[in-house]
Amino acid sequence: FYLCAGQLTGYKRVDIAVEACTATGRSLVVIGEGEQEKRLKRTAGPSVRFLGHQPFSVLKDHLTRCRALLFPGVEDFGIVPIEAMASGRPVIAFDAGGAKETVSNSDVGLRFPSQSAASLIEALDEFERREANFDPLAIRVHSKQFSEAIFRSRFEEVVRRSFARCRAGGAEAVSP
Repeated sequence: FYLCAGQLTGYKRVDIAVEACTATGRSLVVIGEGEQEKRLKRTAGPSVRFLGHQPFSVLKDHLTRCRALLFPGVEDFGIVPIEAMASGRPVIAFDAGGAKETVSNSDVGLRFPSQSAASLIEALDEFERREANFDPLAIRVHSKQFSEAIFRSRFEEVVRRSFARCRAGGAEAVSP
């Protein structure tokens, strides 16, 4: 099964995944709840299952067992794709926002160019042609670059450099 997880709000565009999987008969599990839930259930075909809100343990179990995470929305970062990759699962994401950085190469997933069911279906077809080539260990290793420890280290380095520039040349030295 493919997986979509998160709040079922308009900007997450879960409707694209529901439409694509309904049209092709692909199995999709949707974890989450929100304002779009009733509408999504009305449009979903029999290959789409809605589990509603679930504890993290259930989400984690589904992340480890899914074929891939579908991420059709635009977010500044998006933690769910990182959680999927930390579970060794590839991500199929819309080519915008944080996905451009996190799904940064074809070894960890695919990005699709248009926020439409047709574009996602093309990406699903491509994924299924290449599915056996995805290496769960390599995907997990990729996810580690987004760990809290690395974020903290990089952030501290930016603060140190900015502080040093400020001390050397005054407040105007801090400009980006």
